[in-house]
Amino acid sequence: MAKKNTNEYVDYNQIPNDLPLERDILGSILVNPRCMGEIGQVLTENMFYDRFNEAIYRVCRDLDAAGQNIDLFTVAEGLKKNEIKEKEGKDVIQYLIFLTEQCVSPANVFEHSMILRSLYKRREMIRIGYEFQTMGYDKSVDLSDILQKAESDLYSISVEDNRQTVSRMDNIMEDVMMRIHDASMNGGIAGLECGLASLDNVTGGWRKSHFIVVAARPAMGKTAFLLSMAKNMADKGHPVLIFSLEMSKNDLGERLLSMASEISVSKINGQQGEISHLDKIILQRQSDILAKDPIYIDDASDLTIYEIATKARQMKRECNIECLFIDYLQLMKGNSKYNNREQEVSSISRSLKQLAKELDIPVIALSQLNRAVENRSGENKKPLLSDLRESGSIEQDADMVLLLHRPEYYGMEFDENGDPTKGRADVIIAKNRSGATRTLKMRFQSEFTKFTDVENEF
Repeated sequence: MAKKNTNEYVDYNQIPNDLPLERDILGSILVNPRCMGEIGQVLTENMFYDRFNEAIYRVCRDLDAAGQNIDLFTVAEGLKKNEIKEKEGKDVIQYLIFLTEQCVSPANVFEHSMILRSLYKRREMIRIGYEFQTMGYDKSVDLSDILQKAESDLYSISVEDNRQTVSRMDNIMEDVMMRIHDASMNGGIAGLECGLASLDNVTGGWRKSHFIVVAARPAMGKTAFLLSMAKNMADKGHPVLIFSLEMSKNDLGERLLSMASEISVSKINGQQGEISHLDKIILQRQSDILAKDPIYIDDASDLTIYEIATKARQMKRECNIECLFIDYLQLMKGNSKYNNREQEVSSISRSLKQLAKELDIPVIALSQLNRAVENRSGENKKPLLSDLRESGSIEQDADMVLLLHRPEYYGMEFDENGDPTKGRADVIIAKNRSGATRTLKMRFQSEFTKFTDVENEF
């Protein structure tokens, strides 16, 4: 019997495993092949400690995926194709018959599979522990990198699902067709709606595992854009997490309340004197409604990518967050020392993309544009992808890049088509890995720090 995930310092007799349980599960499948439908999403072949048992389960999964019958002869043939002809001196057929004799009851196969899965996770913990013990002794490895890898590895075995890194084409096509069906039933929206219809119609909603960058110069409304989307999502019951590295949670709370009540922020924060009795009633009512929204805000400053990833994983486990917002990317810190800031920001953007895939949620990060925009004249002040500040790999890592532009801010009363620009914000989809690039016109209500859709207003 082969030993897996062990090292020379480990007592093999103490490695968590249960061979009788493995034989019972395989026997259950051979006795009642319908078991695969019950345990196929719970067990993967690498969860079997014995390599021969692992090979048998792999053949059963392949047969099931191909819609073929699972029995003693089809499994034996599948093993022979993989040049596996005997087990501890027994002929393949003999061993498969032996497995059916070991089956206690197929009715309990799911519970037995969960036990086997927990044993696999214990073996993984032992492997991870040994890896980090070794890395801990190696002073050439950066401590932050060790901690981030440890957090990521432990998270990967703690989540309920067991995500496969290799998928068969039939499974992929099944998922694709399911998304197409879901989108058709939801007006073409396959992802998480941001609540701005014009944007949702183009993007199809924010997709899981996508990394989206929203970039602009100061005063263009980046934070307002972020909060508008976050509030719209939370209003529909989707939990969101916001890392605000620039503004305090109370400042964001005031902005959210202004959006909801359509009472200006300057009134709420006292800059316009005492609030009227009627406004107080409106604010209290909207405050009570907002209090029920699943919006979580972390306003710690100078966070590293490791700290953000750690907190995001925790919130994914505890609150099942469906979208992560970061305000903003250039205020984050990397985990290591870098030769220059561009290298550091590039490392951060790559880590955010990885985090989006790991948590299987959209990650939306705000980013600054460089001063090149200000040095251009007239219509040339429209931002470009090349204006991304300390861009490095931001453009490369992002699945989508949105650029915000307010012509009115630059003194332009009319655009190139002669349309008025007052109160208008352009959302330029400069990169869209999954679809079209175009410019959308939206309403920016600066007094309420709020983005809304427009219909035939501009």
